[in-house]
Amino acid sequence: MDDQHRHKLFTSVVGHGMLTFCQASTLVHLLAKSSHIPGDICEFGVNAGRTSCLMAACSSKKLWMYDSCDGLPAPEGIDGIAVFRGGLAAPASAIENTFNENAVPMATLIPAWFCDLKPDQLPDKIAFAHIDADLYRSTLDALNLVYPRVSSGGIVLFHDWDTGHIPAVEKAIREFMTGKPEQVIVPRRLDGSTGQQAYFVKT
Repeated sequence: MDDQHRHKLFTSVVGHGMLTFCQASTLVHLLAKSSHIPGDICEFGVNAGRTSCLMAACSSKKLWMYDSCDGLPAPEGIDGIAVFRGGLAAPASAIENTFNENAVPMATLIPAWFCDLKPDQLPDKIAFAHIDADLYRSTLDALNLVYPRVSSGGIVLFHDWDTGHIPAVEKAIREFMTGKPEQVIVPRRLDGSTGQQAYFVKT
């Protein structure tokens, strides 16, 4: 895929997907930084597949996508009232259509609840992971699966950090990373505000 095609896809993701310009730029930048790290790339929480499609277009690594394709599981009390069971649902056909419409070869899709995934459904080594799980338990489920497989120097990027309407995601990340050697990094804009993303680099 040439640069013009990638730019068009980037614009489409920002215009119609779940990422702002700042968030999409951060994702593409960190994905590029992990290009030399051993392992595949993956996304947990795919929705209609626009972010995954952008990742596939910007990396030569194999992409794995994980999503229930039935929306979010039932939230817990800690998740608040802004999320609900079945929210953000997109069937597998919608993900396939996104890849087809952007002329990007379809990546590997594993339709499953994160809590039901087995270790052999993940790549042995992960160079980059994007986790957009929206819920406390789902974020922890994704981290428990991903963390042991991330190669040294690999990057895990989180969506929905410092988000007032779903604060449980940040709580889950902070709890999981307590006692771990990695530091959670929160990119900031020139005005000091966050782009509602955070990431760590595996030691």
